[in-house]
Amino acid sequence: MLARYALLEMNIQYLEALVAVVDTGSIVGAADRLHISQPAVTRRIQNLEEILNTPLLYRDARPFQLTTAAKEVYAVAVRVLASVHELESRFGNRRPR
Repeated sequence: MLARYALLEMNIQYLEALVAVVDTGSIVGAADRLHISQPAVTRRIQNLEEILNTPLLYRDARPFQLTTAAKEVYAVAVRVLASVHELESRFGNRRPR
């Protein structure tokens, strides 16, 4: 079970990195899509693994393979990111009152 506030440490960028890695099939492709360096993508995935306390990638396999947990996290991440984008499109251009 996750620590009570562990998810508060999670960053949307970590989820975006995982989704990009899965969608493109590589760290290189994810870095290109996100316009960041390959080490930055790797660091975001590692941070997500640490927060969730589970490996997401089998790094010894070439090409890498997703763990079962990664497939589950990916499905949730896609929904979370869609919700975030919906919030941005609905409320992102409003000025604070």
